[in-house]
Amino acid sequence: MKNLYLKVDHHNRQVTQLLNAGSDPEETMCKSNYNHIIEQKRTWEDQRNFQIENQNYTLELLPIDKHADLYVLSLAESVLSDEAKTLEAFTLAGKVFDHCESENELCFHTVKFAKDILGIDRAGLLLFSPNQERIIGTWGTDVQGNIVDESDLSLPLNDSPWMKEALLKKGVLIIKEDVDLLDYGKSVGKGWNAIVSIYYGKEPLGWFCCDNLVHHRPIDSWLRLQIGHFATLVGQWLIRRKNEDKLRLLNQSLERQIKEKTAELQNTIQALTHTQADLINTERSKALASFTAGIAHEINNPIGFIRSNLSFIGKVSTKILSELSQEDSFQKRQSLTMLNEIDAVIDESVEGLDRVSNIISMLQPLNKLADEVPQAFNLQNAIEFAVMGIDNEHVQIRFNNPMKDLEVMLPLQIFTLAIENVLENSLSAVKSIKRAFIEVKIECTDTALIVSVQDNGHGIKPEDIDRIFTPFFTTKAPGDGLGLGLSLSNNLIQLAGGRMKATSVFGQGTLMTISFDKGVIVHG
Repeated sequence: MKNLYLKVDHHNRQVTQLLNAGSDPEETMCKSNYNHIIEQKRTWEDQRNFQIENQNYTLELLPIDKHADLYVLSLAESVLSDEAKTLEAFTLAGKVFDHCESENELCFHTVKFAKDILGIDRAGLLLFSPNQERIIGTWGTDVQGNIVDESDLSLPLNDSPWMKEALLKKGVLIIKEDVDLLDYGKSVGKGWNAIVSIYYGKEPLGWFCCDNLVHHRPIDSWLRLQIGHFATLVGQWLIRRKNEDKLRLLNQSLERQIKEKTAELQNTIQALTHTQADLINTERSKALASFTAGIAHEINNPIGFIRSNLSFIGKVSTKILSELSQEDSFQKRQSLTMLNEIDAVIDESVEGLDRVSNIISMLQPLNKLADEVPQAFNLQNAIEFAVMGIDNEHVQIRFNNPMKDLEVMLPLQIFTLAIENVLENSLSAVKSIKRAFIEVKIECTDTALIVSVQDNGHGIKPEDIDRIFTPFFTTKAPGDGLGLGLSLSNNLIQLAGGRMKATSVFGQGTLMTISFDKGVIVHG
């Protein structure tokens, strides 16, 4: 290579990098020499010769734009052969094209390079439309040789026989001399006209055209060769640009698809996580139901024995008390007092066992309910049946359900027992309210079926609201409740695949909400 390429820092007017310097002697010259050259170049348009170490050099700005920072320092023309100059010119063209960031920019610099470096009067680059029926303009030159935007040019291929001929002679330079030279279809002079088609494999991409309208430079064999090689070079870079554009679009499409698939995957993972949690809760509920029912069964037998024995001891104690009461002595009176205490303890023990028996009676059905399969039933009928099973004479229970025919697919006994416990809890809450009411409401949203029970009882204190589903927690007076009703209902609803929630305003009432996925609805 006979050229040196200099990257220049415009602000400091300093050479920052040497490019493509071969093994020539000038490679060893210090950068200060080049900085001296840059200082002498007063305007971008100047082209001046410099002599360094008995060699003539010329300094030119690469034809990229007026803000470029790349210069070429080459041996003067008298030293280089035509072949070397052409090789250097095409190397320079490759560097210019490599800086182009779009197909439009590449087309512009094709025309600019043909004018500025090859010395062609007028040049233009035309592209094939995607449907290969029309000729589309990019950049060209006007009648004075100025570069102009010709993107508004669009011609039918059938109206351009010369273009069709160039397509048939794939990649072959066609030159016609002493012909009318046209500008947008109008004759503007005479001279030679050259055209060569550009292909990508078997796919035609466009044409490179040029003429000698302005300076009437004759076309010789060397210029013919230059035009042909330059068209081939332009075609290679045009193909590269098209492939890069396709690759960029493909990457953008892949990135978009990856984002979409990632979002879908995240949604799926989230749904699976929720499903897994629901299944875990359901399995836990089933396991807990089976476990508690088994314990209840095992506890129930020894409790029966204890109760029977306590009953027997009570009867014996009563009999002894009766006999001792007929005699009077200090020792007998002391024995009588002790037996009365024993009798009181027995009564308390029997009362405690009755309480345990009630708890067991509530837990025993869970073993059977854990295996209950869903069935279709009318929702309001099932709730009305649960209402019939509780004592609600002093309270009005009203329904708010516009969907009287609504049928659902749920475990019937589980649902009925759960709603019955919720209703009994509400009845207990409004027992002392003068104008007590309980409202059962059934509604559907876009995603859920909701059954709510609202009462106007005393409500639940804020500090207790998070504990109401805890087993054996109760706000009732001692002996008035076991604290299992809501806990049992919550477990039963989870067993049926639903969710239960409580909201309350202390002193105003409580709202119990039972929700299921809308998929449980089979009719209505």
